Amino acid sequence: MDSKRPAVLLLLLILVSSGCMSSGRREPEAALSERPELAECNGRADQADREDCYSDVAFSASNAGLCDEITSENLRNLCLQKVAVKVGDVNICGKIRNDDWRYNNCLGGATL
Repeated sequence: MDSKRPAVLLLLLILVSSGCMSSGRREPEAALSERPELAECNGRADQADREDCYSDVAFSASNAGLCDEITSENLRNLCLQKVAVKVGDVNICGKIRNDDWRYNNCLGGATL
């Protein structure tokens, strides 16, 4: 029976190192956008790069709705602010969450 112990330990080591027995705690990866306007961004492997691209497309298209695809609250708020100022629509500023500084700057910039 002891002759099987090294084989079992080796098998466990392989399973653990391959991730098969991981704790399952991983950072959730943001889902790719299903919006056709953002398809060009979906090819970016890095989530932060992908969401920066979403922000750029939203700004270029003057479409604050595209900012909703961004999971990072800070980047989403920045996206909303930039689009609101660009189009001069203070109503967009109301979608900014948990950032009074950005909200106030958005209101000031969108009313110019």
